[in-house]
Amino acid sequence: MSTPITFNANWSPNGTPTNVATATIGILDTTTNSQVVAGGTAMGNPSTGNYAYVYASAIAGHSYLGTMSLTATNGAQGTFQQVIFVPTTGPGSNSPVTSSGQMAGLWQQQLADVTAAKTAAISAITTVLSLGNPGGVTYIISGTCASESVDLAGFMSIMQQQVKTFAELELMLVEALQDIQPFDIIQRVGCSWGYGFGRW
Repeated sequence: MSTPITFNANWSPNGTPTNVATATIGILDTTTNSQVVAGGTAMGNPSTGNYAYVYASAIAGHSYLGTMSLTATNGAQGTFQQVIFVPTTGPGSNSPVTSSGQMAGLWQQQLADVTAAKTAAISAITTVLSLGNPGGVTYIISGTCASESVDLAGFMSIMQQQVKTFAELELMLVEALQDIQPFDIIQRVGCSWGYGFGRW
């Protein structure tokens, strides 16, 4: 099932949102290392200085790297990169958990999401490193509440911290799943043997 994701870039010289002459994007699926939107594709302009592109065919569990190029009317140029990870949706996420089996299923789905997110973060780091260190590139870290523009060092620091956090979450979920698994108690009966007359 496809999930729409939105890439954004803003042009605000001196803090003033300003429209540019051209705004384009290219999108790489870093999970499969395939180009899903060709570079130079035009972006929309929903508001002054804000440019957006909706990629409607994102796949759950995949990570996408959008490279956006903005050129102002005076010729100034800016390049922005944004990484978006598409989480999977766990079954019954809106239903109450009433059994250990349901809890195990929920944790297994969360474990799959965390593992995919960790893999996506590692892939994003690898992809950015493979690009070298192009001058003038700003990296956009997006969350559910806000987004932040950082330089290459800031991007690498944040992504490395994410990998560490995801690895810790993986361990916690694996341990929780082990604790909740049903177990059998096997009784072992020992036998003693005697030798001599009248004993067995």
